[in-house]
Amino acid sequence: MRIVITTSVWPDLVKVAEFVRDEWRAIGIDAIVEAYAIPELERQFIRPRSYEVLLFGESYGHDSDPFAFWHSTQIKHPGLNVALYSNKKVDSILEMARQEKNRDEVAKKYHELQTIIAKDRPAIFLYTPNYFFVMRNLIRGVQTNLVVKPSDRFNSVAEWFVHTDWQLKQDK
Repeated sequence: MRIVITTSVWPDLVKVAEFVRDEWRAIGIDAIVEAYAIPELERQFIRPRSYEVLLFGESYGHDSDPFAFWHSTQIKHPGLNVALYSNKKVDSILEMARQEKNRDEVAKKYHELQTIIAKDRPAIFLYTPNYFFVMRNLIRGVQTNLVVKPSDRFNSVAEWFVHTDWQLKQDK
């Protein structure tokens, strides 16, 4: 048996794909990694849903609505349901969560959704990257409480400042 792991050329994903390949090889599965630039990956593999194993990331952005990733209407392009997952109960939960105004009720729906997806296993969730940003203590006004992608750390850059003591210089 041979399995092709298709992924992007993004270095972190290639490393993970190689790790998975090596683990599968250790148990006797012949796996290979094929990495493509994002435009080619999308055109040749993701849009036509033409892959055996797709190692790819999911980014919800600032809106945590998982509809595009798990609703059965999103299986075909341009939808993002690349797991090709279809479950009527999940579809119903996603639709109700979109209509719900109460955040606590939405959270309950999403918890129920996670429980079903964890049971069905339409995808294997490998990791969530953590981003660590280091700044000197003298920089103030930095707000990094909602960093979804690395560039978000600069969202409040206009508010950053360095406290200084002003002194009037006198000409001699």
